[in-house]
Amino acid sequence: MARVIKNNSYREYEPKRKNVKKRVVKKREVVFVKSSKIKNLNFSLYIFLCITFLFIFFVVLTFANLTLQRTENNSLLNTLIQIENENERLERYIFNSRNLEEIEYLAKTRLNMSRPNQSQIIFIDLIEQRIFDGE
Repeated sequence: MARVIKNNSYREYEPKRKNVKKRVVKKREVVFVKSSKIKNLNFSLYIFLCITFLFIFFVVLTFANLTLQRTENNSLLNTLIQIENENERLERYIFNSRNLEEIEYLAKTRLNMSRPNQSQIIFIDLIEQRIFDGE
């Protein structure tokens, strides 16, 4: 805007412009929100944070439980492998210790067995046994 003086009087003069779009600028307004809306917003935020915290807590708890079960599973597998190795070792020991002297020694010492008398010994003819078996 320009000021023009004509005949000793002031007048504001605005030159005419062609194809000029006017831009409307709104003043910013201060909006007062009721305290009940703020309380509702705070309560909603509180509920959201509680639900989020509970969700994260249960996810962490689930992962901790999985880790605990995985550790227990690994320890049980290690125990199983140790027991299987011990069984194989004992089977080899039994297979290798089938000599008659050791069997007789174990029978006498651990089981309190003794040698049979002549009246307790029965002889079986293997040829007759094969005939009865149908061979």
